[in-house]
Amino acid sequence: MSNAKQVFNNYYQLSKPGIIYGNIITVVAGYFFARSPFDAVEFLGVIIGVALVIAGACVVNNIFDRSIDTRMIRTKKRPLVTGRISILAASVYGAIIAILGFGVLLFTQNWLATVLVFIAYVDYVIAYGVVKRRSPLGTHVGTISGALPLVVGYVAATATLDVAAVLLFLLMTVWQMAHFYGIALFRKKDYARANIPVLPVAKGNVVTRRRTIANIVRFIIVAAVLFVGGFIGYIGGILLVLAGVWWLRTTLDLKTDDDVIWGRKVFGSSLSVMLVMSLCLTLGNWLP
Repeated sequence: MSNAKQVFNNYYQLSKPGIIYGNIITVVAGYFFARSPFDAVEFLGVIIGVALVIAGACVVNNIFDRSIDTRMIRTKKRPLVTGRISILAASVYGAIIAILGFGVLLFTQNWLATVLVFIAYVDYVIAYGVVKRRSPLGTHVGTISGALPLVVGYVAATATLDVAAVLLFLLMTVWQMAHFYGIALFRKKDYARANIPVLPVAKGNVVTRRRTIANIVRFIIVAAVLFVGGFIGYIGGILLVLAGVWWLRTTLDLKTDDDVIWGRKVFGSSLSVMLVMSLCLTLGNWLP
């Protein structure tokens, strides 16, 4: 029994559950933000389908990144690095769950939502996988796949790619930029050891701090446009803008020269903002 549990845990960790759960939260937020008639098959289909596709993409990412993972402290114990799962087994596993995911989407979703998930898959597995090894622009490329689940939830309910969908994409994109720059700061040594040119490694910590703050400001601007443009109700819109203002103030109040501490604080506060953002988007158009 303990061996079966360990095998399950190895495959579970290979699919990067933290990434799956975080993205599914935004899928749900996007779906309810649309304020369309609730369809149980459609709703469950987009959650299950997206979760399986993300899991499949993460497995492939683990396969491609195994040489990098051996050099990073936080990843050197992953199943593929330690040999607990073979490359062949991981490849079969990743292919099966991704195919199942796309199958669920094809049978339960409109074509536009399914196409967006496919774009996200290709971006994460191929584009991001290649660019992150060569340029700090890898972070920008990676935000495409990270921002699309929120849009997919919205498109699953509306079957349209409109101004609201674009604003949701921009909101999630700038949130991710600040979030990932925070991670890059406190894990800079790890990235440098693996020869991954994230912004702190390529351009330095001062530039990274400035761009982090700039993206938080952009988050506030996009949130304000959603509110002022009438895309979200008063309560949700005001709370969303205030969450961004709180994030900016928290970041500016960090009077420390220790970039590791600064990065961790930005990262931690970004998670709080993401939860508030998801709640605001989920309930924002169902409240005044």
